[in-house]
Amino acid sequence: MPEAFYASAMENTQTKKYAKGERILILGEASPFVHVITSGWVKLFRETFDGEEVVIDVMSEGSFFGEEGLFNEGVCSYGAEAVQDTQVIMIPRQALADEVARKDSSLALNILKCMMRKKNAQDMEVEHRTAQSAPQRIGCFLLKTCKPSQGPAVLRLPYDKSVVAARLGMQPETFS
Repeated sequence: MPEAFYASAMENTQTKKYAKGERILILGEASPFVHVITSGWVKLFRETFDGEEVVIDVMSEGSFFGEEGLFNEGVCSYGAEAVQDTQVIMIPRQALADEVARKDSSLALNILKCMMRKKNAQDMEVEHRTAQSAPQRIGCFLLKTCKPSQGPAVLRLPYDKSVVAARLGMQPETFS
């Protein structure tokens, strides 16, 4: 963000804490904010016609969501829920939209670049779900979760294993 806009935008932001399991966004409802995660984990999901939950993404500190609302009157194409106690900064969507429309095409370009990176990462995950077996997907997840170390290491899942299983496109029993 341009420095001047960042300063004015920060004056209008809100910080909010969500408890584990608390809904942040509801599918199909308008959200007046773009959310930036400052701590915790958030899952983005949709529900199928038969009530199954499909996890689209699980995001952590530094990630953002709700940016698509800049282009469709704030309507959410997914739900968002805290999978751990989470804190987010809520940037008014309209302030971002006004800045993009009025002053700074570099901000629009940066937003589009971030959205494209997210889409490319999601495309890669679809490819992995299709081409990899369940053990391979689990192995890749564990490798991404581990911090490099020499010798033995202790691995703690960053959130519930049922969410990990859903994110990897498998049943919890298969993940176990």
